[in-house]
Amino acid sequence: RVTRGRDRSAAEVILLTGRCRAPERDALLAQWRHRLMAGRDREAVREESPFIVVATQCVEVGADFDADALVTECCSLDALRQRLGRVDRLGVRGESPVVILARGKQIGTPEKPGDDPIYGTALAKTFFWLKDLCGEEGPVDLGTAALDGGFGNGGLLGATPEERVETMKRLSAPAPDAPVIFPAYCDLWAQTGPEPGVSPDPAIFLHGPQRGEPEVRIVWRADLEEGATGVWANTVSLCPPVAAECLSLPIGQARRWLAGDFTEADVADVEGATAEHQAEHAAKFRPALRWMGPERSAIAAAPHEIRPGDTLVVPSHYRGCTTEGWNPQSPDPVTDLADKARSDARRPAALRICASTLSADVPWPDALRRFATTGVDEWPDDFENSFWAALSAARGVDELPAHFVDILSALMPTRPRHRQFVPHPSGRGIVVISNRRTRGAVDVEDFTDEDDTSSRAAAPVLLERHLQDVERLVRNFAVASGMSAAVVDDVALAGRLHDLGKADPRFQAWLNGGRRLAARRVGLLAKSAAMPANPIAIRAARQQAGYPEGARHELLSVRLVESAAELLETAHDRDLVLHLIASHHGHARPFAPVVFDGNPVEVEVQAGARSLRARSDTGLERLDSGVPERFWKLIRNYGWWGLAVIEACLRLADHRASEMPSQEEEAS
Repeated sequence: RVTRGRDRSAAEVILLTGRCRAPERDALLAQWRHRLMAGRDREAVREESPFIVVATQCVEVGADFDADALVTECCSLDALRQRLGRVDRLGVRGESPVVILARGKQIGTPEKPGDDPIYGTALAKTFFWLKDLCGEEGPVDLGTAALDGGFGNGGLLGATPEERVETMKRLSAPAPDAPVIFPAYCDLWAQTGPEPGVSPDPAIFLHGPQRGEPEVRIVWRADLEEGATGVWANTVSLCPPVAAECLSLPIGQARRWLAGDFTEADVADVEGATAEHQAEHAAKFRPALRWMGPERSAIAAAPHEIRPGDTLVVPSHYRGCTTEGWNPQSPDPVTDLADKARSDARRPAALRICASTLSADVPWPDALRRFATTGVDEWPDDFENSFWAALSAARGVDELPAHFVDILSALMPTRPRHRQFVPHPSGRGIVVISNRRTRGAVDVEDFTDEDDTSSRAAAPVLLERHLQDVERLVRNFAVASGMSAAVVDDVALAGRLHDLGKADPRFQAWLNGGRRLAARRVGLLAKSAAMPANPIAIRAARQQAGYPEGARHELLSVRLVESAAELLETAHDRDLVLHLIASHHGHARPFAPVVFDGNPVEVEVQAGARSLRARSDTGLERLDSGVPERFWKLIRNYGWWGLAVIEACLRLADHRASEMPSQEEEAS
């Protein structure tokens, strides 16, 4: 309670919503943990100002908040009990006041209860039930023991278990009816590479036909310049998004916001809430980058070009978010969290030095600011030494953000071959990229693993070593998933063979930055530090190497494995092994991508004692190649979800093996 006579205007107030970026939410919770979390020392903060948390439904689940008092809008009883669970969680206070409010039009009358958009008539019924409980005597005990009873005694919900169940059913939010899922729908959903032109919207099966809207993720970047959309993909590829810097929004809200047609009434923090209208004002639509990897990303220039599940990267000056979360009316540019999010997730360091990323409130050394505002043609001859000197000077700045110190600590000790200096695509500034992956990385999501630019690493990784690592890991994953011994053996075999197509000499040259002679000297690689970092350099290296645009090494792997009949004789299910190899980057579900290989080559590679040979123009994109038939056969044998789980084991093993340090890194 607020002590009598205390200045209540001095209360600390924070806002918590579900529409908030992870680093900002974590910082807010860390700042107020001593006033917010269960188990805190209440005596230690007795003399501090009153503390008020204004929150949406995000407090109902997944939060260890512990309030001394609660003022809440009325809701259904099941939701209310979740909110009550945030009051005196450990039972140390004995009594804690709770006030429940409702608006007249929300509740209606006992004879004709109001119909709330979220809770239906359960909100009004709960309100009248509580009012009857209070009666003339005033407050009523809403503790768990009072509601449910105990030791055979009935509680407020009813005298018997059956009565309590019936009361909860009557006062709980309605469970919306969902359409029946037909097998044909699952067949459509299972086709992910490529997706069918027409497919049922999954949202109505998750939330019901009247609720639910698919979401997109918004990422704000300070170094995206308005009017320079042509280099946005290059800019973002140097520091790819990670999950922590994203804010999820219903797709309708995102479209309206980008079209400048957004009002406060549209802001919702309720799962399954729908928008009442859609904006299609393409004339004033602000462009956004649909991030799908360095080579496949594209600019969305109209609302209809934004698809459910998209990751949209936009300039910080678009506004729309504050430290407290989604706020489309905010007048301030959005903070760029890329550096901090990647540092917290222990992703490979990427340091962007340009005018827009060096915050004005930090006294950066003049030498560093000069690098941020000059182009590559203005860099000094010994720019690397000068640049590191400027960074070293920056480390002595007391006001330097903590995550910037972490990035510098990760970059400066690295060997020169473990980092790349790239001119910022805007024409001014510099980006330093580390190829070294931090051990213990906690966020593996760069939002794409479908292209071969994921073959970049801190140090060369031999193909043989990578195949062995994947085989070992996928066997462990399959066993832990409870798969049969036959499936475990087949998945392990696929892991042992999945990347053989990387033996294409043109792919090896691409891994070495387009240098064919260098590729011959180092042996067959799965990963390479010489793979360029930005799309322009990636395309240039691929063209220099002669590797066809869009070529898929996994399809060549299939043809190489098919060339050794005795190798496939060891498989329990030949089709499963071939499909897992073909689909481990998301393709061939059910069709292989069409690739034009104008100058095909003969590829030969050793798999143990066997010599495998195949042409690079695989022909697997043909409708009569057998790839689609194999996919549908496996769907019928293992099920829609069963096949997906098996595929996931191999893809996850490939991810984890790619994160493992190379022999060179282990030695260092």
